[in-house]
Amino acid sequence: MSRLFAVLRPVALSCLAALSLQCGGPTRSPEATPSAGVIRTELIETAPQAKNDSYKPVRKPELKLDLASREYLLRYGQTVCAKGVEAARALQGPASFTDENAPVIAVVYGEDGRRAAHHRADAPDTAITRQLETAAAEVCSAKKSGGQLHLMVVTYTGRFPNFGVKGMFDYKVFEPQVYGLAVEYAGKRVEYDPVLQTELNHGPKSMRKAINKQLGAPIDLFTNENNLIVEIYKVAHFGERRSDSAFADFHRGHTILKPEAVDKALVRQRIDLIGEWYRNNVFGGEVVYEYSTAGGKYRNEERTMVRALMATWILNRLAFFLDDQQLKDLGEEVIEHYLDTYFQIEASRVAGKIQPSGIVLPNGNTVPNRYTAGSFLGAAILERDDHARWARDDRMLMEWAMTFQRPDGILWTQFPQSQYFMPGHLMLSLAYHDEKVGDPAYKQWLDSVYDAYETPVYMMLDLADRRFHPLAPAWFTQPAAVLYHKTKDNRYRDFIYAINDHVVELHDHNRRHMVHYDYDGILTPKLGYYGNTSVTAAALESLADAAIVAKADGDMDRYKRYLTVVRHATAYLFRIQFTPDNTYYIQHRERVVGGFKSDMVNSVSWMDNVWHFTSALIKIHDHDLLADAPVAEPL
Repeated sequence: MSRLFAVLRPVALSCLAALSLQCGGPTRSPEATPSAGVIRTELIETAPQAKNDSYKPVRKPELKLDLASREYLLRYGQTVCAKGVEAARALQGPASFTDENAPVIAVVYGEDGRRAAHHRADAPDTAITRQLETAAAEVCSAKKSGGQLHLMVVTYTGRFPNFGVKGMFDYKVFEPQVYGLAVEYAGKRVEYDPVLQTELNHGPKSMRKAINKQLGAPIDLFTNENNLIVEIYKVAHFGERRSDSAFADFHRGHTILKPEAVDKALVRQRIDLIGEWYRNNVFGGEVVYEYSTAGGKYRNEERTMVRALMATWILNRLAFFLDDQQLKDLGEEVIEHYLDTYFQIEASRVAGKIQPSGIVLPNGNTVPNRYTAGSFLGAAILERDDHARWARDDRMLMEWAMTFQRPDGILWTQFPQSQYFMPGHLMLSLAYHDEKVGDPAYKQWLDSVYDAYETPVYMMLDLADRRFHPLAPAWFTQPAAVLYHKTKDNRYRDFIYAINDHVVELHDHNRRHMVHYDYDGILTPKLGYYGNTSVTAAALESLADAAIVAKADGDMDRYKRYLTVVRHATAYLFRIQFTPDNTYYIQHRERVVGGFKSDMVNSVSWMDNVWHFTSALIKIHDHDLLADAPVAEPL
């Protein structure tokens, strides 16, 4: 049994307990989300280094610890806890290790996802191993109770007068969840190590707000107080992997994953994990909208209609890809839920056309303004092998969606920016219907929408720079790819290439300017972002479809260029997935395993982060795209 699935097994069993299993009948989702919250971790408080609030900087070279040295230090800490200091001192260190002076932070995480203990050893002019002895001794009792030991060796420290928000945060002198941050003011020091920032879901703004609160300041100290002393420090973070206690390196709280390590087997494992996420995140016939790992709170009041139906579509696609009966049952339940609540399906059947319900979501969404919720529900139905049972309902949904088309072919949208998305939503569903149902009406409708939007997209590409592409490029690439494979008309091929050549340009530009290794693979259109998962996943799915088209077209140069980005973007998204090994710091981890952080510094689990990437992964898996995917040339 693989390490991943050895950990998955208890998760799967807990999932079964969460589902209502009717004897001999289908799986049904629980009516309500769990109510248990989380217990917040206390921040680290230590004595100020500058007792009189004086500013005393000392610049030292950054400490380098190679892999052998990091493995040795973890063994050292483990031995301190298991056998004592003398046994640890008897260990033979690697030739590359030099026992320089540096602070050490030791943390032990319990099985419940909480910090069972932590300690920072920071005695002046003290070697790493001696600091480690002190830090480990403070957490050993928690370690002996079965927790995982994590170590952070401070490799570089910068101490600054207060340069303000722009000087230290906006320009990324401080990198959240990578660098530690300590502030000294009025005889007090508060500190957030990098993993504590991850636990509490702190980015740059929330970090400053938390520090102001901890220091009891009624004002923003970073904007208004000259006497603030700011300490920013780098760490080498390594420790025991949750699944087997083996050594692992960590960055931004998650295990390190490089593009070259991504292959088809890993893709399949991660798809299986997404299945676990869906099993644990359907309640009352709806997929969870958002969940805060730091607060333990569900945020379903933020639900949007179209995203809810996107998640329904991919739940059903995933269920049949995995051939998983529990997921199939949940997929059916969710389809029936929305047919009833959004589309009053019984009344619609009597009327012979869709009678949208008058339901208004807390965010103001109404069914008549969200017609692509209907087209996504139709797409969800077509993912099932029993889709014929809803054939009449499906047809009514698609006919209703097409009533929003103007005589010039443009689709009405409540908000102009939705022109980037909703026409593509409808085109994709129409393309699926043309493939699976074969009714000529679907092809006619698809052509009428495509013809209306192809030229405007080209003109935007003409006017913008080479990094620009339509928001969520997959919405235009996917239906065009279906049309290309069906017709072999180069019109669709050229449209796909025009969009996705720009996506490659964006990736290459972002990669050349990445701040840390984990920025590699981000496909968001603006530098300085932290890699929005949904936006990156949408661009990745676009590239996956484009690569399949390029191979069919015989354009192997484009095929390789597209696949290079597919590899790097897949690795990026895997790094921020909540795997068993990446949830050591999360309470109630069964709520998020298989899902994704919203970006590198935001651990909110959002349905939109799951579904686009799931669709892309299934294509990457089924077409074995990673087998041909190069690794980008070193920078």
